[in-house]
Amino acid sequence: QMCIRDSIRSVDKCLKVCYEVYGPAADILESLYQDPLQTTFNARMEQVAVYKKKLEKAIDDVYATVHPTEKLFIDNLLVRRFFFLDDFAGAAQKKRNAILDRLSPEQLNHVNAARGLAERSKTQLQMIRNVMEDNIDVALLEDMGFS
Repeated sequence: QMCIRDSIRSVDKCLKVCYEVYGPAADILESLYQDPLQTTFNARMEQVAVYKKKLEKAIDDVYATVHPTEKLFIDNLLVRRFFFLDDFAGAAQKKRNAILDRLSPEQLNHVNAARGLAERSKTQLQMIRNVMEDNIDVALLEDMGFS
């Protein structure tokens, strides 16, 4: 019965690591793959590298304490995800490099200018929303046609 409890603890620890480490790293990589021209691309890739190091440490910690028959299960939970993160990071970097190779400096400047315009518009809309939420009377009067 003690062996079963240890097995459950190992599985629980693996699932916790998958949730806390792999999930955020995969989310970051997915967003980077969807938009490889993000201005924070390199910083976010560094975050993924930190998550990979945490996952690697968790694999080493768990592998050292489990029974050999449980290692197959841990391979499914952690080791495959570690290699998937590595492959996904490579794919995102490859996609970014391919796009940057095709774009001229003028096109990159245009993309960055459009991105800046979109960010400013988003900020202004957020400010308007905050004003409307803070002062509901003004918002209601404007909805009724009063200005």
